[in-house]
Amino acid sequence: MIAETSFYYPGAMYARQAWREGRFGDFVYGEGEYYYRPHAYDFWMRDYYGNMPPMLYPTHSTTMPISVTGKRFQRVTCVGTPGLHPDVATTQRRDDWKENEFSNMTMLGQMSGGGVCRINEMRNVGCKGELGSIMGTHGSIRQHSGRAVWTNGLYGENGEDIDLTAQWEDPAYHPQTALAARLPVAFADNGMGHDGSHRFLADEFVRAVPQDRQPHNNVWAAATYCAPGVVAWESLKQGGAWLDVPDFVSPAGGREPLDY
Repeated sequence: MIAETSFYYPGAMYARQAWREGRFGDFVYGEGEYYYRPHAYDFWMRDYYGNMPPMLYPTHSTTMPISVTGKRFQRVTCVGTPGLHPDVATTQRRDDWKENEFSNMTMLGQMSGGGVCRINEMRNVGCKGELGSIMGTHGSIRQHSGRAVWTNGLYGENGEDIDLTAQWEDPAYHPQTALAARLPVAFADNGMGHDGSHRFLADEFVRAVPQDRQPHNNVWAAATYCAPGVVAWESLKQGGAWLDVPDFVSPAGGREPLDY
């Protein structure tokens, strides 16, 4: 399995529940964004990233739209803003990345069953965070600058606009509360890394192995999260050409998925 932290971010968990309840309606548009400047920090990631094409690490952005809707990226195109951080020249780790001249990339994808998704992977920009938004015909979740909002897109007395970030300050409404209640007391603190997600990834793994079940973030999911970015990198090198993304179909092996 892949230890993808964003799968258990509150916004993603809330959105999956809303999707199961049919509150989104039909999928229209999604966004995934990962803004991070590794060269601003003096630790191993600065050297590790070097001039790594950002689209080769897309999972913080692609996981939410894929895990919420069950759709996959069918075709993608990618463009970028030329320019690398000055420190990159001394940290080029791999020969096959030396041709990369882009620290900031944007991918547009056509999704299976209809709808469009835009992904930003940017490593040299004055912005930070891992964000995801999904718009449907009946409702949307929008996340920006540390805030999450649910809306049905209507004005006046029929409008529904919920400040989810404020609502989640009450543990009774927080998307992680029910799942956290099943964990050992030592995992009760939601400050355990990446918005409290580390504990759930550990729990997912240790339940899947002895129960011989498919984890949520199984190898097929990992490939589905990663493949659009790999293809997007090829698209950028081809001047933004639209390219097909492989379909890894459903997990094999006959294992039942985890039930929560």
